[in-house]
Order: sequence, then structure tokens, then C-alpha cells
Amino acid sequence: MPSSLPLAALGPVGAFPTRLGPFVLRAELGAGSAGAVYLADQQWPARRVALKLLWNGLAGPEDRCRFDLETAALAKLGHPGIAHLYEAGTVRIGAVEHAFLAMEFVDGLPLRQWQRTHAPDLATRGRCLVDVCEAIEAAHRQGVVHRDLKPDNILVETAGKKPRPRVLDFGVAKLLAAEPAPADDDALVGTLNSMSPEQALRAPDADGRADVYSLGAVAHELLTGELPRRLGGLSWAQARERLTAAGALPPSAARAALPTDLQLILAKALARDPAQRYATPGALAADLTAWLERRPVAARPATWTYRLWCFARRQRLAFVSLTLTASALLVAAGAGWLAFASTRSELEQALATSRFTVERIVGRLSTLAGTSEVRAETLGHLLPQVENCVRLRPDDVPALRCKEQVLRYLGDIEIERANWSKATDLRHAAEATSRALVQLCPDDDELRADWATALVRVGDAVRGAGRHPHAEGAYRQAHEVFAALAAAHPEDARHVDDLAWSCDRLAFFAVEHRDFAAAEAMLGQRRALLDQLAWLRPHSLTNLAGERELHSLWSHLEGSRGNHVARQQHLRAAVPLAREWLRRSPNDHQAIITFTNTVYSYVAYEPTPVSDAEARPLVLEALASVERMLVQEPRHALGNDLARYLRGKAQALGR
Repeated sequence: MPSSLPLAALGPVGAFPTRLGPFVLRAELGAGSAGAVYLADQQWPARRVALKLLWNGLAGPEDRCRFDLETAALAKLGHPGIAHLYEAGTVRIGAVEHAFLAMEFVDGLPLRQWQRTHAPDLATRGRCLVDVCEAIEAAHRQGVVHRDLKPDNILVETAGKKPRPRVLDFGVAKLLAAEPAPADDDALVGTLNSMSPEQALRAPDADGRADVYSLGAVAHELLTGELPRRLGGLSWAQARERLTAAGALPPSAARAALPTDLQLILAKALARDPAQRYATPGALAADLTAWLERRPVAARPATWTYRLWCFARRQRLAFVSLTLTASALLVAAGAGWLAFASTRSELEQALATSRFTVERIVGRLSTLAGTSEVRAETLGHLLPQVENCVRLRPDDVPALRCKEQVLRYLGDIEIERANWSKATDLRHAAEATSRALVQLCPDDDELRADWATALVRVGDAVRGAGRHPHAEGAYRQAHEVFAALAAAHPEDARHVDDLAWSCDRLAFFAVEHRDFAAAEAMLGQRRALLDQLAWLRPHSLTNLAGERELHSLWSHLEGSRGNHVARQQHLRAAVPLAREWLRRSPNDHQAIITFTNTVYSYVAYEPTPVSDAEARPLVLEALASVERMLVQEPRHALGNDLARYLRGKAQALGR
């Protein structure tokens, strides 16, 4: 029940006293045969909760067992797409102890009501479904199968810029490793309209793919407005017979109106045979994301014509250009044919070519290992051309932005090579160009953020050259800009992330100055900003990298004040975060270096060394990743240093 309704519109508080221990009951949100859920205020800590109470006098042992299993399931989950469990216990009412769950109260609309009220477009509904699938995927990873996914158990919060779905009610969830199970665990549980065929047949081997089917049913209703199978007016036996009948999902006019890829995604999710469905909710989320990004989906045969069609949808201008001038594929500039067609002078043509090359080619290559030589050569040829454009048009914003990008990428390459002097010069030049852009457009907050980012990059290069005081000054100047932007735009993830980024640098210097109180304050602010980012952009790789960096900085702080055990604990916690970043970005050399460096810091630290049994697989894993990168990036200075250490360590450990 959404909290946007007045309390008078909610159910009355009747079965229990108004005050139960630390809880004050405000209204009834819903009730069943075994208990009820109330909107309540908790006195300490002060917060509004959804309080679930079990009617012990009416519930049998199976209900109590299921209640305990729901508690165990919620306790395992900590995903932002799932309502959180605050605490569980019992309260005494007269002579009877009543079990309770105090859960996060989700201020949102039921899925169907959200769709009716807000009339979201197809893409928004698709993104909402991706979030729900990812929440269920997180539950499955913890061994929890929901078994009753339906629109009524999904609330959508609309307070922020984007709708945020939250999954509720794990009352009939199944813990794959739970012991003991309820006596009626093989009984029919769930809601028939969204229940998988194997669940309806009470198959003992029903697994997480039952949730995939239910997600497909939810998706079908959200995307088409209709249930996948019409079961209204049928008896339970008739409904189950229709649900479990062999054959594909019957077509409907509503589903036929969807894009073909979405139709195939729904058909795969709703396949009668679990083996024909998506293996996991994450796989369903991946296909929905592919559809949103106009990439080929796994539910459709990957023919070359289909892949070409997807490319045309994603890159319409480039596709037209490639179609009209196939010979232009031989050179990067040819891909900018349409830009040339619309220019009015040779100068505009040169600038259009340069911007296209930097943004569409070099920008994408910068995230891939093995491209530094190609990028360096390309940028080296482009820089004189771009500087000529700026000289002829000194107040042209696109020209200045292109120059700043070229200088920034060149500086990044020199950082990889540990050529600190040249990197510092390039980054100073990029910062000066960015500052000129701010002077031209003083009210553009994005340009101000770019300038502050350029200052941080200058600080990193100067620090690498050993000039720490100059680096600290650049960091503090950037921090002031980031703080002002984050205060002005608290829901903009870019500005919040920038502020967190600069907190890292200032925390490092506070530790170096042995000002541990200031370092703790900065790291505390960093923690709060990461929590804020987790709501603004859940599941982001940048958030993952930030969590790893936070543990790294805490380890630096604890080691500096002699807390060696705490330092090692933070280093240990950083390793799986760095590994996950690398798993999700296997070709990103920054992810490779971060993982390798994290392992190095962990296994090399004294005076609390890691055991050989723990160190050996970590060292070999890190060595394999960095050696793979060095085959393509042989001049990467830090990569070579780490590889030399890890080879020696691996030899000492007997590989």
C-alpha cells in the first residue's frame, strides 16, 4: 500500500494494541491468514517501518516455519532493489509472544498503479524491469528464490529523477540451503497468474528459473497491459491445466504490437520448459538491456543481417555514411562523411574530422588494452591540426573541447609510461584549455566540473613526479569546485562522484601529514557519498571502484598509525572488489592494474604476511592478468613493475 495515500484510506489498526514495544502502529497495510503488516513508527532508532506480525494463536507450525525462513531470507539480502530487513524478534501481548519483522517501509506505488498514474514510455518500463531482474538475481546469488513475484509485490518509488522499483514479500521464499524446510514446502505456493508451470505442478526440482518465468509474466503485463495467459473465471484445476499445457505462449494482439526483439524476449522468459528459458534473472536483464541499447539480443538468432540491423539502429548516421561510401571504411576520417557534407569551410571540415576521431575512435580505444601506440600516433598527428583550429578560432567552444581531449589522452598515455615530466606538461596544458572554456561559459556546470577534473589530473601527475605540495594545492582547489557543484546538484551522480573522488586525494594527504582525524573525516564523507551513489546509480562499475579505493585508503590510514591487523583486513576486503571490476571489464587496462596492485599490496604487506596457501592463487591470478595486458602494452611502466614483483613472488611460492 503506497504511503502517498492518507492514513485514513489505509486499513484500521484493530487486531493488536496501538503500541507494541518500541513500535507505534499507525495503519494496517494488509493482512493474511497467518498475520498482518502494519505501518508503524519505531521509537529508537526513529524511523518509519513496515511491521509484520504473526498471529501465533491462529498460525500453525508451518506458518511459523515460513516466517522464520522469510526472516532468514531477508537477513541474507542487502540489495537496493529489495526492501531491507531492519530487525526481527518477538513482542509480548498479554501472555502470548508474537514474532515480528521490522522492514524498510517503501514509499512507492504498486507496479500496476505506477503504470496507470505515470504512463511511462516503453523504454522506461524496460529499465524498470531490468532493475527488478537484477534485484532477483542478487537474491538468487544468496540462495534465495522468491516464488511469488507479481506486480502487487513490486512497489515503484518516484521521488527521484528515475523510477526505482523495490521487491517486497519474501513470505513464501525458498532458501536453497535451508534446513529444516516447512512441512508443506511442496504445497502450491505463489500466485497462479504469474506462477511457472513447474511450480503449479509442485515439481520438487523447481529452481530459480521459476522466478524467471514469473519475471516474464510481470514483464508481459507491464509491457502489453495484459496477462500472458487468461485464467480468470477458471477453477484452480482448469487454470493449472491451461498453465501447464504443452506448447508455446499463445499470441496476443497486445504482444504483437511490441518490437520483435521484445516479443522474443517475453517468449523465452515464459517458455514452458525451464531449459528453454533464460538460465538466470541476470540473463533476462542482460537481454532487456541489450534491447534498450539497440544491441543484438540472445533470444534472437544472431544472423549477420540482424547484427547489421542492430548496428543501423544504434548508429544511424554512421550507418548511412558507411552505406553511401563503403570505401571510407579504410580510414577513420571516412566515417565522418556526413559531418563533412554539412560543413561550410575547410576549417570546419578539419574540426569535424578531428572531433569525430577523438570522440568516436580514440575515446573508445582508451578503455582497451593494447591501443596506446595507436592512440599516441593518432593523437600526435591530430594535435597540430586542432591547435591550428583553436588559433584561427580562439573562442570556439567545440575547438577548445577537442584540444582539451587530445591533450588529456596524450597525458594519460605518458602516465602509463611513467614519463612524469611530459605527462605534467600535457596535463597543465589540458587544464589551461579547460579553464579557458569555463571563462567562455561561466554558467556551464559541466564545464566547471571538467575543469576541476583537469586540476585533479594535474595533481596526480605532479604527485607522480614527487612534487607533493603542488599536487595538494591542485586537489584542494578542485575539491572546492566539486563541493559547490554537488551541493547545487545533489541528485546528479557525476557531481557526487567527483566530490567523492577528490575526498580520496585529500584523505591521502591527511594521512601523509599524520592528521588522522582529518583523514577519518574525509573517509567518512567518502563513505556517505558512496552510499548516496548507490541510490543514484546502483550496480555501477564506478561505485565498485570507489568501494575498493575506500578500503585501500583505510588500509593506508590504519597502517600509518600502526594498526596492522585492521590494515590487512581492509586490504583483504579490497581484493574481491577489484576482481569483480576486472571480471566485468576484462580488457580495461585500468581494471587490470587496479586488481594487480590490490593483490600486490595485500600479499606484500609486512609485518602481517599472508599465508602461502592464500597468497599463491592470488599471485598467480594477478600475474596472469597483468602479463596478458603487457603482451599488448609492453611499455606500461607500472604493469612491468608489478609483473616483476609477482614473478619473483610466484617463484618463491613455488608457483
